[in-house]
Amino acid sequence: MRVFTITTIITTALSCSGCVSGSNNQAYESSYNRAIALNGFWDGQFDQSGAVRLLIYEGNIYGFDDSRGFTGTAEYDTSERSVSMSLESRWITGNDEAQGEMMSSGTASNVGVDALLIDESDGTGLIVGTYATGLNAGAITLKADGSWKNSSSLWNTLGVWQAGTTSLYITEVDGRAKFVGQGADSCSFDGELFLLNTDYPLLKAHIYSRSGCNFFTVSTPVDGYAAITSEGMLEFYFTSDSELLRLEYSR
Repeated sequence: MRVFTITTIITTALSCSGCVSGSNNQAYESSYNRAIALNGFWDGQFDQSGAVRLLIYEGNIYGFDDSRGFTGTAEYDTSERSVSMSLESRWITGNDEAQGEMMSSGTASNVGVDALLIDESDGTGLIVGTYATGLNAGAITLKADGSWKNSSSLWNTLGVWQAGTTSLYITEVDGRAKFVGQGADSCSFDGELFLLNTDYPLLKAHIYSRSGCNFFTVSTPVDGYAAITSEGMLEFYFTSDSELLRLEYSR
């Protein structure tokens, strides 16, 4: 499905199927597989309560609900329209909603999902099924947020983005989109954005360093993803070891 604000997710070691060279800003998509039908940002619920938001890209999953962060993989059987997800959930251990930051870490619990892809189009999509953990089982519903029908451009990200007292500055340097973030308590970070495929909103993101922050401190490059969502937010996802970080900004 070509079904997905800017949200940023960063990983120290995402699968190399999504890797891009730091010097390459050309439109690029590393691989195609059946799980690409699930690409997008999905909003929904476990057991018709709370809120969960997932980014699915080329079979990899990143996201959060009200209390946990999720990483994992997804598979899609086109003939059966069946969706299988193997998730690791970790408790949220850092949360500064005012600054648009959330992190999960620690020991993982396994969550399995068996579901059906009810609809498949550029702007809409629905996944309905069941989930199971070691202790609980129940229902899950996910709806594509419509962002995936949008295109991407580095230049659309340029400018100043805000979350509380945190400012994210993105500027063009020699044809590249570089960013610097400055926030509360001397928190600062810097990185860069790269194109994946201009037909879709998702961008590759690197954080080169992050220091003085209450959580998710790194001194070596970390890879992730970012996108401008259908609501005009800039959303990032980054992972480092067992930590998952989400950042979210508005203009």
